[in-house]
Amino acid sequence: MVDRTLPSGVAAVERRAARRAFWLFLAVAVVCTAQVTWWLIIQVRDTDRIARIETDRLELHGQHAFMELNLHYGRLWRTVDSALHDPAWTGALPRSFRDDRAILRVSSGPPPVRSVQTPFGNVKANVWTWLISGPNDSVWVLLDPIHPVDFLERKAPDYEFTGVPPDPAIVPWTDELSPVRPHAERLEAIAEERRGALIMFASEGSFFVVLIILGVYLIYRSVRQSADLRRRQRNFIASVTHELKAPLASVKLYAETIGRPEVGADDRRAYLDRMLEDIDRLVHLIDNTLMAGRLEEKGFHLKLKRTDLSRDVQEYVQGFRGFLDRQKFTLTTEIEEGVAVIADYDAMRRVLESLIENAVKYSDSRREALLRVAREGEHVRITVQDYGVGIPADEVERVFDAFYRVGDEMTRTIKGTGLGLYLVREIVAAHGGTVQLHSDGPGQGVTATVTLRTVS
Repeated sequence: MVDRTLPSGVAAVERRAARRAFWLFLAVAVVCTAQVTWWLIIQVRDTDRIARIETDRLELHGQHAFMELNLHYGRLWRTVDSALHDPAWTGALPRSFRDDRAILRVSSGPPPVRSVQTPFGNVKANVWTWLISGPNDSVWVLLDPIHPVDFLERKAPDYEFTGVPPDPAIVPWTDELSPVRPHAERLEAIAEERRGALIMFASEGSFFVVLIILGVYLIYRSVRQSADLRRRQRNFIASVTHELKAPLASVKLYAETIGRPEVGADDRRAYLDRMLEDIDRLVHLIDNTLMAGRLEEKGFHLKLKRTDLSRDVQEYVQGFRGFLDRQKFTLTTEIEEGVAVIADYDAMRRVLESLIENAVKYSDSRREALLRVAREGEHVRITVQDYGVGIPADEVERVFDAFYRVGDEMTRTIKGTGLGLYLVREIVAAHGGTVQLHSDGPGQGVTATVTLRTVS
């Protein structure tokens, strides 16, 4: 009772530990994701703040340029208006006024109507002409429509002139009719910088979130795999203990029986044969365990040579006949003649032995199997098809793992250590071949297929 309860308790403890590890790693992932999200929010806010600062700076620069233009043209108007209202007006304006870059010409009569080509299109000269009147005289001031453009290029290169002419007044332009506006390219550049920064931060944040989740998942999977490996090793120890104990107990029983004087010669011979079978079983188990250890340490070394696989398989089957007869198991063979491969004789024997032994162990009421050897192009397929208990679809690939067995050792009644198919896969891979299992599900049997390259 104690032996059966203890592993169950260990398994329950490991399941609880796995659940705790899962929730711990989930909490770590949530915390790290929250930290990255907080960082991303801060970066987005900073990006918006920088974009607003840049926009405000641009707007302030434009307002400054607008004020300078207003002050300049307002000062020009006041100069003319003051001169016209001066009692000492002689009809001549100050030289500084006439030399101003914003003035093309000053005349006592209207200028000719003509078009002027500007960056903002063709304009009529009369639109850019001020008529300023005084008590006794009037003057026409022809303004240069290119001057505001040149001014903005020097003072505010991020702005452009809209083409609105100034009115002859103290304030030539009102806020509603501002003659300056930011270049569309500059506004688009600010918006593009903001979008680029947001995309960059979103990409970095997403990358870090995915990296954190992936890292947590890998750690969690490693913990689960470690727990699964411990469970399989525990099952392996329980299985090997049973596999060693049973034949040893049998050998001891037969040895004690043979020692009795009333046992006849024929019975003694039969008991000796049974003892040899149990010893062979022990040797096979120990060899498998040692080979699995060597595979983990330094791989598998083969003695490869060209051999007739058809003949070899027939010899293997002949050697298995005694075992099959004692198990009351029928093995039907369909072996194509003359199939040659490069292989290790003893290693391939171990492969066939494991596959046929599995077919026997996992057989159901229909105790038979089919062994087929047939060429397919440049390859040969060795197929062992049984009609036993089958394998669930989600277990097909896992049965090739070392120590893995379907179910739990405490509830499993079929003998085995979980090393047979692992060794089959490794040996076949060392031959440059592949091994596959196919089962339609529990109760549908299993088809094992080994594929090797043939030689001429």
